[in-house]
Amino acid sequence: MFSTCPTRGYNLSMRARLIVGAVALALVSLAHPFTLSIVHTNDVHARVEPATIKGKPYGGYARVATLFNQLRKKDPNTLFLNAGDTFQGTLYYNVYKGTVNAHLMNLLGYSAMEIGNHEFDDGPAGLAPFVKSVQFPVVCANLDFSQDPDLRGLVQPYTVLKAGKESIGVIGVITPELFSISGPGDKIKMLDLDKSIESAIESLEAQKINKIILLSHCGYGEDKEIAAKHPKLDLIVGGHSHSFLGDLKLEGFPRSMGPYPTMVGKVVVVQAWEWAKIVGHLVLDFDNSGNLKKVRTAETIPVDESIAPDPMVESAIAAFRKPIEALQTQVVGLTESGLSREGAEMPLGNVICDSMVAATAKQGVVLALMNRGGIRASLEPGKITYGAAISVQPFNNTLVILDLKGSELKQALEDGFTKGYLTQVSAGVQYQADMSKPANSRLVSVSLGGKPIDDLATYRIVTNNFMAKGGDEYNALANAKGYRYDTGLLDIDALLEYLKAHNPIEAKAEGRISTK
Repeated sequence: MFSTCPTRGYNLSMRARLIVGAVALALVSLAHPFTLSIVHTNDVHARVEPATIKGKPYGGYARVATLFNQLRKKDPNTLFLNAGDTFQGTLYYNVYKGTVNAHLMNLLGYSAMEIGNHEFDDGPAGLAPFVKSVQFPVVCANLDFSQDPDLRGLVQPYTVLKAGKESIGVIGVITPELFSISGPGDKIKMLDLDKSIESAIESLEAQKINKIILLSHCGYGEDKEIAAKHPKLDLIVGGHSHSFLGDLKLEGFPRSMGPYPTMVGKVVVVQAWEWAKIVGHLVLDFDNSGNLKKVRTAETIPVDESIAPDPMVESAIAAFRKPIEALQTQVVGLTESGLSREGAEMPLGNVICDSMVAATAKQGVVLALMNRGGIRASLEPGKITYGAAISVQPFNNTLVILDLKGSELKQALEDGFTKGYLTQVSAGVQYQADMSKPANSRLVSVSLGGKPIDDLATYRIVTNNFMAKGGDEYNALANAKGYRYDTGLLDIDALLEYLKAHNPIEAKAEGRISTK
């Protein structure tokens, strides 16, 4: 029997109103979006110090550290992510392997990292010390490490990071081409990419985690395909293809390959070019159900001279630099006759092209192209020091593999003639040019292994990244639509390995190039 006591009725009404108010407040709280900041890099390739573009420095860990700290102070709910290929590309890797990278990345305060293919260049045993040293999780879902004694238990398919009170799932995946482009050994097994992603998503969802990021070292094109297949992902932070996205227009920067961010349905896809010359920055709004509601901020930030170097990081780099400076006098080879860069067919050009093919032969490369302007000095008779070799190829260009149709290969040679250049070529290639003819009609003939180049056939070639992106007006290389892969290997490293393997070394013009 219900009481009709006024006092009891009033108390019940007040209680009801309090309950309603509490529910209302809860609903307001549920409707308020959670804001998450993402800062990301990829394909840094041991570029500890800045790279120079048109005389201006970009990147370098000391400036990146300052930028990270600025963004961290601006928004405490920030994750700092790296999409792989931290190893390989400068003497800092040659001398220290992963030690320098681990130390500096710890100082910068990364949150998580996906493995890149170059992390395996010295095998699992070369990667393990790095993974043990870093103070953040390293993830990869589509590799099975269970049988590998060096990496077993060190790399997980995914990790869960905290941003404020929120839990964020971060999954890692690597390119399925890993075993053809690096050295993970025979104990690590490649797993199905899509099944690995789905399995990780299901595990995270079972833990009630509803905001999921994929760290991918698969490439921009592949990331867009992944986004289309896995709509439960909120964000893909990518690497591997060195893709320049967005609308930054700075002198010497490449053409954009797509928008920053690229939207595939509701999935956000981003990448931050290479060498930390730029840093990607996103601010994302989520509702309480984990649905991405808005990309509030999306920017690629040039790491230029406007950013002061962090003193602590700069001091650490100065200490690491000393043994590298001493390396300049190291003897790396011997030549009794010298290696000249004179003549239509440079003896030194032959050596450089052959070194490029040797460095990429296991990836199916059959010929190399080298621009004359990229060969900056001859090698005098006698001992070849590292410093002398650097003077020959001082630009720290990387080797890029391209699949070209025969017609594109011919046009690339014609492009070289535009500036009066005779493109240097590797062993087995022979071509003749008539420089008296009009542009685009100067190539008389070209063959590989004694067989004329077939316009419709596909040839896997290697060149440097300067030429691959259209430098020296090699537009055919920049516009080629086939397979393209920046190996991250430096041209100087390829030359050094070749000099060591062919010591002493001699070379001469042997009929690869002839002119009328």
